[in-house]
Amino acid sequence: YPCVPWQSQTSGQKPYCVVPLILLGIVCAVAWLDLIAGELVGALTVLGTILDIPEAILGLTILCWGNNISDLIGVVSVAKLGYPDMGLGATWSSPLLDTTLTMGFGFLLNNLSMTSPTFYPYDFALLVSTIWMFAVGTSFLAFAVYSKFKLDKRFGVVLITMYVAYIVVVIAGPHDVSMPMMP
Repeated sequence: YPCVPWQSQTSGQKPYCVVPLILLGIVCAVAWLDLIAGELVGALTVLGTILDIPEAILGLTILCWGNNISDLIGVVSVAKLGYPDMGLGATWSSPLLDTTLTMGFGFLLNNLSMTSPTFYPYDFALLVSTIWMFAVGTSFLAFAVYSKFKLDKRFGVVLITMYVAYIVVVIAGPHDVSMPMMP
């Protein structure tokens, strides 16, 4: 049994198959996450259909909160341990990774099988989300420069207020209005 890790450790030799086991573990974790995510999205879609809640609202609230709870806990824990720079870096890099890689791979894989590019309708929630992301990023930069990069409680209150205002605007806005599609 050359592939049993604990056997080779007792003899002092390095295990032969640690890397394949690690890769198998990563593949299994990704498969489970894909399965669970698919079931969660299916359940949310059914819930939205039953309760007549638009899919954009479900994505902006329930799915988003569930997706980011682990980030929130991790960032707060790291900051409380005395590493605020690491927490701040994770706060900005996680959404950046989500936006660039998720959308990049999604659009790439979707358009690989088509002869012409796909144009997606730009609904109200997506338009507000795009504008709000730009506004939050610009506000963050302006506040950080103005306060000489000393971010205090006021800044936290401003960000939370901006998020609550964003959710209110998206939920209260029109849900059946789509912007014109490109030809």
